Amino acid sequence: MFPSKENLYLTVIAGADIDFGREFRLMHDEIIVGRSEDSGIQLSDARVSRHHARISIMPSPTDPGAYVVEAVDMGSTNGTFVNNTEISRALLRPGDKIRMGETILKIQARDEGEVLYHQRLYEMATKDHLTRLYNKNYFEETLKKHLSISQRHGRLLSLLMIDLDRFKCVNDEYGHLAGDLVLQKFSNILRDTFRQQDIIARWGGEEFAVILPETDLTGAVKIAERLRRTTQDSDFVVNDIPLKITISIGVSSFPLDAVPDSEEVSSTETVNQWSKNLVDGADRALLWVKSNGRNATSRSSQVSKTYSREA
Repeated sequence: MFPSKENLYLTVIAGADIDFGREFRLMHDEIIVGRSEDSGIQLSDARVSRHHARISIMPSPTDPGAYVVEAVDMGSTNGTFVNNTEISRALLRPGDKIRMGETILKIQARDEGEVLYHQRLYEMATKDHLTRLYNKNYFEETLKKHLSISQRHGRLLSLLMIDLDRFKCVNDEYGHLAGDLVLQKFSNILRDTFRQQDIIARWGGEEFAVILPETDLTGAVKIAERLRRTTQDSDFVVNDIPLKITISIGVSSFPLDAVPDSEEVSSTETVNQWSKNLVDGADRALLWVKSNGRNATSRSSQVSKTYSREA
């Protein structure tokens, strides 16, 4: 039993890296938990059913002003467990652990300070400390998730790999603090360029990556070119000195650059390979641009698959 329905949260304490540490506030009287996009709480765990369980919040029949929270299995493939006991339905108590597939969620009532604390921990685990963009690990896990969605629903998806041209010269001439300021300025340009549903990450050093859900190759190239022009037209001011920065961009698209011609888009077991193919394709295109003048955009399909960092 819970004294209030305010500030009830489910926290992911075990499961897929992309979900670990996430907190979901129980803001409605009924919430569906599952892998489907239309679930109120969407999990990435492949062992979680599309509509796995329902969480219901109801006034207590015995204690006026209090509430009970019930978990109901919705015919899931792998079952719903509360404190390691499989249930069809069960009333939850503060601190109970609900397991669905490989994911464990803990139900708790949190005050504002606790919520902010856990949000901070989650950001530290998923975001780059300098740019406040997502980090590489989060990006890679999210790409697999979006590829699974694209495969399941027949949707397109594109990927950009971006590199700041001659960035080492900025660090060498003006110092690493100046380089950090340039990276932060460019991160703001990225935020202003892309949609809320696009996933922007710092891949490492001066390299960045962007997932563009439901975007075909032509659309991705147009967006990449807009970003490139915006960057070269922007002033990067370091120690009162205006610098001009340009970028090189490689573009790949699903399924065109991710799925071999001989393979059908049907099995989630191949998502890891599709992810690798997509990243490798965009990376090849990016390297080709950097080897052929920089400050341009290239498509994966325009570059030989034998081209690599060692080429």
